[in-house]
Amino acid sequence: MTTVQILSWASVGTNIVLYSTGISRCREFREQNTTGNVSPFPFIATILNCIFWLAYGMLQNDALIWEVNIVGLTMQTIYLLCFVYYAEHRNSVIRALVVCGGCSSSIVYYTFYISLTHPVLAATWLGFLCNALTIIMFASPLSSLPEVIRTKSTASMSIFLTLATFICAVAWTAYGYVVEDIFLIVPNGVGCVLGGFQCLLFCFYPGRKSSRYVEARPAVI
Repeated sequence: MTTVQILSWASVGTNIVLYSTGISRCREFREQNTTGNVSPFPFIATILNCIFWLAYGMLQNDALIWEVNIVGLTMQTIYLLCFVYYAEHRNSVIRALVVCGGCSSSIVYYTFYISLTHPVLAATWLGFLCNALTIIMFASPLSSLPEVIRTKSTASMSIFLTLATFICAVAWTAYGYVVEDIFLIVPNGVGCVLGGFQCLLFCFYPGRKSSRYVEARPAVI
């Protein structure tokens, strides 16, 4: 088995683990009958990330990229529907979804339209967009940072999601380096740094139970 094959399987495996972290979070939403102070931003950011990487993988004819993002898109959509069902401010979340859905659909359509005559330009432009969205996805858990600092607790974050994100970023950075794809190296390299920083937050601000948050259990997200 070659290095590329090993890293490709490692990347897929870590991605599946990362996407699977939402299962326990949805279970917590159901048990608490609320999403508490958990932000919908990480869910939305991950879905957008999957949509554009799926399109990028199709343009580049890279089966590894588009296959893993089909799985991710399916799973994240289920998690987001669960979030919307238990959200206290459901209407605002739905409005955000409509806006994001409309924008992403328009961008993907325009990109594939351009690719008919300028495939390299379309793939490059979409690659830059994927880079930006991946960095946003990796940074999205930091939307809880003000609350973490204010309460001196990481109860609104998940150590399992954080670790899964960090490991996933490391695997994809290595894969991108081997296949020499700068659009994989850059965002995942940044993800390694952001993931490491989020891990440090758990060292400085240990989580503690609170009725305002959905309790983080030994299962993830």
